[in-house]
Amino acid sequence: MPRNPKRILVVYYSEEGVERMRLSIKHHLHVLNYCEIPHDVVYLNVYEGPLSEIEDDPQEPPIWATEKPFDVVLLHNTLFCLRWTGSYFYRIKKRLDWIRRLNCLKIAIPQDEGDHAELLDEWLFDWGISAIFSIHQPEGTGPLYPVMRDKAKFYGVLPGYIDDEIASDVAQKILPISKRNVDIVYRARRLPYWFGVAGQIKHQIADVVSSRGRIQGLRCDISTQPEDVILGNSWLEFLASSRGVIGSEGGSNVIDWRGEVQTQINAFLEGQPDLTYEEISAKMPQDWDSYTFLTITPRNFEAVITKTCQLLIEGQYKGILEPNVHYIPLKKDFSNLDDALEMLKDDNLVESIVEQAYQDIYINGQYTYRRLAALIEQAIYDPALPYSFGDQMKQIAEIDNPSAILERQLVAERHAKELLNAKLKISEHQNLQLQQENSQLRNVISSPVVRWGLRLLKKPLLSSGLVAAMMGIVILLGIAFSVLYTMFLN
Repeated sequence: MPRNPKRILVVYYSEEGVERMRLSIKHHLHVLNYCEIPHDVVYLNVYEGPLSEIEDDPQEPPIWATEKPFDVVLLHNTLFCLRWTGSYFYRIKKRLDWIRRLNCLKIAIPQDEGDHAELLDEWLFDWGISAIFSIHQPEGTGPLYPVMRDKAKFYGVLPGYIDDEIASDVAQKILPISKRNVDIVYRARRLPYWFGVAGQIKHQIADVVSSRGRIQGLRCDISTQPEDVILGNSWLEFLASSRGVIGSEGGSNVIDWRGEVQTQINAFLEGQPDLTYEEISAKMPQDWDSYTFLTITPRNFEAVITKTCQLLIEGQYKGILEPNVHYIPLKKDFSNLDDALEMLKDDNLVESIVEQAYQDIYINGQYTYRRLAALIEQAIYDPALPYSFGDQMKQIAEIDNPSAILERQLVAERHAKELLNAKLKISEHQNLQLQQENSQLRNVISSPVVRWGLRLLKKPLLSSGLVAAMMGIVILLGIAFSVLYTMFLN
């Protein structure tokens, strides 16, 4: 059956435009370039200016969006990142309500799905999304998407793929391992504590490998400083200049339903900004960072096409990268780091690893953007999406539809209950801490030294009594200081 080209609206958000995007995001945004059918694709950047200057009134749909209707709306991850902007999120979502009202198939490609997970779930429901391209819940089963899991069709995807044109261009410039002038490169940022253990390992590996590598005489260019970020094609040139690159799985160990985890951690840090991750974790509810939303990343594919040997923290990597075949594995406690660095010095070993990764991951064509484009077209031409679930959601999403009002109320009530439960757990933890501190204070007050100091204070303030009283005050002040200092450390 012939498949006619579709008119597709791709909605994204970028403060600096496409040219200043990270290379992996830019390629991901333009995935439709790899479709088999030449669709009529329109890109819409919904950035209007600083968030503080965004107006409250809903936008009117552009004339070009109504004069020639769209068949498909594809909502890019950069748009869904707006759910992290606090109160501005609701203002922007209101401004863009005209997109919700478009009468066509809607496809969502979110990432970081555990971050403000309920806001994402609500958003997809409210806008009548028919297909969700998910990294962490490809079958629609699991803790995420409690509302949408039985309303949308889920497609399993990766956070990024290989761009054929870029890989072909890079292949002409690749130097042999023995000719590269750097041994280890790396760029990352220090992620906040609310990303969990997976977020902390990204800067820990930089600190440990940078220190140990220099001791072993390796040439390292490793940084987690914002000013050292490398964008565009310069990033691939940076990778291609090095024998090796370090890294770990992307993702998070946390579900932060509505930002309550982030709020609680910020509250702890406001009072004690020097708290370590371990100290923060001890204050949080049990198992708060016990989820596993981990994945291979575009960084891994970029290392493959530049034939740069990867030294990676051991992990699953979506079953794509195999240790000692496609990368040199590092233990999470870095206990084998010296051995791994010695392996990186072996030209023959490194060449064999990068060539194997190149053949298995790039040359076989399974992980290029053509695969993601084919999956999107599969959803676009699936007759079950626009005519069954899609029509149902169009009805539910109508503002004056009683079903929509009731279902949204149920969603809001359930979400409110979950948020209250999370706050209750935090309060219980804080109450337990207060009880422990009160117990410590009572033990100190009931000690013989304190009782002796109080007896001295009760003596008459005569010449001899004055000295005794002053001694009692000094003793009590010293004890009070020690109690407060102990509480501060805890």
